[in-house]
Formats: sequence, structure tokens, C-alpha cells
Amino acid sequence: MHASSASGSLPWNTLPAEMKLSVVELLDLKDVRSFALVCKDAYAISVPAMWRLVDIKSFDSLQSYIRNVPQSYTRNIRQLSISTKLQNGAPMPTSEQARQVTDALVELLTQCCQVEQMTLNLEGSLTKTIIPCFERFSALKILAINHCGDEQLSPFGLLSPSQQLYPL
Repeated sequence: MHASSASGSLPWNTLPAEMKLSVVELLDLKDVRSFALVCKDAYAISVPAMWRLVDIKSFDSLQSYIRNVPQSYTRNIRQLSISTKLQNGAPMPTSEQARQVTDALVELLTQCCQVEQMTLNLEGSLTKTIIPCFERFSALKILAINHCGDEQLSPFGLLSPSQQLYPL
């Protein structure tokens, strides 16, 4: 008789995938990351838990995330926090910044399908093309939009296609 059968326990690799996922969901992020290093199977089971909370701290980080993170990971996000502050602090014209930031946000948000909580810390305005993205968020329960820029240099609102600022 196998040693694990004598004690009533089963080896990890014999458990159904749903049970493994349930166990991984109970772990804190540090333990999930450690578990993911065990083997390829553990990594694959850990991906949803590793990507359930994403915190993007700057516009540069947002662009890097879009370039480097596989789109398949983005569908696992449940809590999303994004700041659009520039890391290098270089000012961009308001309308150009709004277009670039909006385009990046649209690209990321169209990949997210299970977000329950979202915080947007915006340094300036966005264009109205951002609005349709929010129609997809059927699971969204909490949405916070904050202004994190200088109101005089980068006012907060939505820009129309003609690039006129409309306050929220």
C-alpha cells in the first residue's frame, strides 16, 4: 500500500484542478509566488491568483505592462489600480497626454473582463474614447477616480474630439 493512502491523504498531483485552484486562492500573494516556483503545473495553477491584484504606479509602468504582460494574464485581474503620473516628470501638452493615456488605458481595460474593484489615479484629463470600456465591467462593484496631478497644469475632465476640455 502507498504511504499516502495509508494516512488517508492523496498526492497533490492526483487532486482535481478545481480543488488545486481553491487551495491556491486561500494563499496570500507571497505564498502563491513561492508555490508557483515549485513546477510548471504549480505555476499554471498559480497564475490566476498572482494576477488577481494589479497595481500600476505610473504611466511608464502602464506602457511597460501593456508591452510585456501576456494578455491572458489580464483576464484574471479582480482588483486594478492605475496611476497615470509620469515617472520622469516631463510635462506633455494636455491634449497629447490625454490621448496617449487614454489609448493606453483603453488597450488595457479592453483586456480586463473580471475586474471587481478599480482605482484610477489620473494626472490629467482623458478623451471620451475611454467611456465605452466601462460597459464591459459587469462585475465592477467599486470604482474610484482620483485626480493626482496639479489642477492648474493638468485639469481633470474629458476632452472632446476637438480637444476642448469638459469638466466632469
